[in-house]
Amino acid sequence: PSCSAAIRPHGRSPAKPFFYALHPALNRLLVRVGKRGALIAAATTILIAVVFRVAIVTLPGSGLEELVPLPLTRVTEFALGMCLARALRCGWRPRLRPVVCYISGALAIGGLVVAGRLTDRLAIASLAVDFTNEIMIVLCTGLIVAVATRDVRGGRSILRARLLVVLGELSYSFYLVHATVIYAVLRIVGKQAIGWSNLAWYAAILVLSVGVAAALHYFVEKPLEQIIRTWWNRRTGRRAASLAAEPAGS
Repeated sequence: PSCSAAIRPHGRSPAKPFFYALHPALNRLLVRVGKRGALIAAATTILIAVVFRVAIVTLPGSGLEELVPLPLTRVTEFALGMCLARALRCGWRPRLRPVVCYISGALAIGGLVVAGRLTDRLAIASLAVDFTNEIMIVLCTGLIVAVATRDVRGGRSILRARLLVVLGELSYSFYLVHATVIYAVLRIVGKQAIGWSNLAWYAAILVLSVGVAAALHYFVEKPLEQIIRTWWNRRTGRRAASLAAEPAGS
């Protein structure tokens, strides 16, 4: 059976435009495969990421991290998300409960924190720290898939609460402005002495960042999106009308 080709781009890094530009090319490849092909591609992507990390760990001083620039080192994460989105759109419904992923993630993070303090004593602790990125990728991927699957099945989820949905809509604008807000506050008030009182500063900066993000989203992002969508709909409408007006067989 056919399945939708609409897969939203995602990812995070200073090179986000790189991934947005890469998305159409990867999407063209993925729309040619079904559920099984997408899952095979996802497994292959994870394998590539692990092999790359093994090469870095076993060949210290090889300069691999310098040879492969930052955007490319994150391509596997971006591609993995697209592969699993394709599989889900094509009917893949893994029996994975979100609560299990939450608990697994908490235990893994705790384990990695402990491992970070034992790297000088235990080789396996050092190895776990070296593979922190890959471990977290797998855990986060499992959680995203579990939550997405529950949504598709119509299960209850606190993530569909109105407040969380709104914060999700603001997330990209928040990504764009939060660092600027932090630097602006630091410029005005300067660095504060380390202490519990800083928690109030964190809360204040968070609220201020969300406020600025909301302004950007509602007064810039959404109006521009509407303009672009209107232009695109008119363009595609004219093209469809032109094709319909062409004589048959021309």
